[in-house]
Amino acid sequence: MAEDNGPRKPRGLLRRMTGLGSEDGAEERSRSLSQMNLAFSLGVASLLALYLGYLFGRWVDRMLGTAPFGMFGGVLLGVGASFKMIITDILEANRSSQKKEGPPEDHPEDRKP
Repeated sequence: MAEDNGPRKPRGLLRRMTGLGSEDGAEERSRSLSQMNLAFSLGVASLLALYLGYLFGRWVDRMLGTAPFGMFGGVLLGVGASFKMIITDILEANRSSQKKEGPPEDHPEDRKP
């Protein structure tokens, strides 16, 4: 039988996500939760943009009798809106994290002679 040495420390991804086992656990945990929040909100917003584009395309098809071209156009508009939103949100998150952490350090190895 295996011995019970008390609570197990998280390893790998769980440790990185929760920040447990590190000195800066609260800061890492906050950053991880912020990243998970961004990922979840982007996923939901992307699905909503696609669905609204689909509904708009179906409406155009009913009004003009152009089925299924309006639906395809609406879905493409939803995809475009989704990509624009994802890129904008990621760039904004990157800017805000750079403001908190400061500019990246200049390493001598990265310089070209």
